[in-house]
Amino acid sequence: MADLTLQEFDLAGLTPSFSAADVAGDSFVNNGKTLLYVKNGDASSHDVTLNIQKTITIGGIDITLSNPTVTVPASDEKIIGPFSQDWFNDADGNVSVDYDAVTSVTVAALKL
Repeated sequence: MADLTLQEFDLAGLTPSFSAADVAGDSFVNNGKTLLYVKNGDASSHDVTLNIQKTITIGGIDITLSNPTVTVPASDEKIIGPFSQDWFNDADGNVSVDYDAVTSVTVAALKL
């Protein structure tokens, strides 16, 4: 899993730098105002899975939550987020994401 460096917006604007999506997934620090910018240059659509870290217990029973998936169409891009810290942050304050495939997929973590 690769750690993405946060890129911060300011009044001068931001031209994001993109990294190849890691086949083992990516993670990034999340302040609750973090976005994931995904560019899919492939001829096929690709899914980005957002890994939920929260456990819900009702009446002593743990409820398994489904990780949301965002489809990025072929030759398209999406900005995903922001990510709730309660739902998506792990113990280190990071969000982790997985990809169904990484062919021609690049990503950037953006901080508002």
